[in-house]
Amino acid sequence: MQAALHAEQRTLLMAQVRRLEHVLRDRVLPTPNAQRLVWVPGIGKLVAYTLLLEIDDIHRFPSVRHFYSYCRLVPGADNSAGKTRHKRSRDGNRYLKIAFHHAAIRAVQYFPEIRQEYQRLVRRKGKLIARARIAKALATIVYAMLSKEEAFNGKFCGHILTRKKRPKWPRLTNPSA
Repeated sequence: MQAALHAEQRTLLMAQVRRLEHVLRDRVLPTPNAQRLVWVPGIGKLVAYTLLLEIDDIHRFPSVRHFYSYCRLVPGADNSAGKTRHKRSRDGNRYLKIAFHHAAIRAVQYFPEIRQEYQRLVRRKGKLIARARIAKALATIVYAMLSKEEAFNGKFCGHILTRKKRPKWPRLTNPSA
């Protein structure tokens, strides 16, 4: 009985997700910023939707550091009596943190230069910090692209990426647009 109810719930939720994706695709995907984002390594259409809808206007962040903080990509600080302690902060947008970490995982899986940088960081800092640094680098790319309204230049941490995304749906424009 309970398994049948869960199956019905899953079917209903999947139908709602498809309907929302269809509405978002028609409203968000044709925008120039969405078209720029889907060319970034690790960012697909759902992550691009999440980033655009959660960031809203990139110009509300005066610097990339404010953007990092809002995305929860840097540790919080607890300063007292001249001492600084880093802590996990709940300030900022948790959905952006999830989106950037998901994009980091995908980028490491599919792009050899990013995988190489990740493995270098894992040897020095560990898996969690390495993934956070890759997510932060992706956030830097996103901030630069959205604030300057330029296309992705094909570089990650100074390395030119050898693998490119294919120009198929959902990409409506070419990467130089």
